[in-house]
Amino acid sequence: MSVREKRAGMLHTLLEQGDVYPGSYQTGPQFAGPTSDAGIRIKKIEGKSVQAVSHGYQLFDASKIRTQTISGITVTNNQDGSFTISGSAITSNRVTFGGINLAYPIKLKPGTLTLKQGAPSSPRSYVDFYDSSDSYVMSIVCDRPEVTKTVTEEQASRITKAVVLLDRYQNTRVTPTTIRPMLYQDGTGEWEPFTGGKPGPQPEYPLINRSFRAYRFGSNAASDAVLADRQCYLRSLPDGTHDEYVDGKVIRRVGRLFLDGSSDETYVIHEMVNGYTRASFIAPGGEVLQMRLDDVAQCDRLPCADSLRAWANPERECLSPINSNTPGNTGLVIKGSYGQTDLKTWLSAHPLEILYKLGTPVVETLSLPIIPTKTPRTSAWTDSDLEPDITWEALPAGSCALEVQELRKRLEKLESEMVNNA
Repeated sequence: MSVREKRAGMLHTLLEQGDVYPGSYQTGPQFAGPTSDAGIRIKKIEGKSVQAVSHGYQLFDASKIRTQTISGITVTNNQDGSFTISGSAITSNRVTFGGINLAYPIKLKPGTLTLKQGAPSSPRSYVDFYDSSDSYVMSIVCDRPEVTKTVTEEQASRITKAVVLLDRYQNTRVTPTTIRPMLYQDGTGEWEPFTGGKPGPQPEYPLINRSFRAYRFGSNAASDAVLADRQCYLRSLPDGTHDEYVDGKVIRRVGRLFLDGSSDETYVIHEMVNGYTRASFIAPGGEVLQMRLDDVAQCDRLPCADSLRAWANPERECLSPINSNTPGNTGLVIKGSYGQTDLKTWLSAHPLEILYKLGTPVVETLSLPIIPTKTPRTSAWTDSDLEPDITWEALPAGSCALEVQELRKRLEKLESEMVNNA
């Protein structure tokens, strides 16, 4: 037995003896309760991913207004559909963010049109509507939480495009605030991202998958955030399948695939049906996606179909399960005619992020830090707004938690050296 192996064995023994704490536990996105000064150990984390929902009700395209400062007024596009307004200038001229050159197609129907933004503001949300010859038809303006306007049949028949603005009228004071405009005729008014007036996701309007990252933790006993591995994302799928961290190990059940037309991606082009190109693929590395139902996969630019019908008789762009006798068991269904080269060009402009259920879970090692505490009480948290379920273990005085953490690091280094020298 080598010296390294003997030292590793001794460290294993120390850890087995020192890593048994009669701690107290809490489960939730934050911890608050009695503590000693020995620290809080993160016992368990359930992965969580969230994808925005779009029914196509949102008619306000927030991407048309960029971050800009004009006449002492700053509008910051937060890239999540909201805008932060700052500054204190009062000018005699009208100040407008956005413009006619950023018009986009829109279709309204006769009836009530609502524009809500959640708070009074100056600049205010402002939408102009035009016909096909760029002649003005109507506007809706909101400087309060919500306004409504009636669209006549004549107006609805003429309107073909919209221009979204943030507009401050002359000689009015700036209202520092954050607003999130929602322009709609259908639905309850619950905010959703703009996806071209159609249910999302759409190739041109991705719905980003946001996943919990086990990286920054803090407490009211720590002067700075406690950091872990930046790249450790713990994900989940709509059916409840999720990655899990337990006692220094990550059990990964959710895979992530990124398709962008790279040279290591292989596609088989099939016969067009209903004007749609159908292409099956095998992921780089040979991983086969287990995508049989729409609740065990999630894509940012394409909906995931729940039956073979979407492949056999396509009616929309999607990811679809296909006949198991075909190479790969997952297919892309894209509107239009594409060959191998054309499809890769399309993917380079519309890269796909796919979360899917792994056929076999993968176990990884992850060392999370002990979070500092103080007596008699401590509050602890992670900086994620996804609020995953975390099991926090408040360690009792004398548990030597920090010493055990250092032993873990030394053992990991030793084991790594043993592998490299094997």
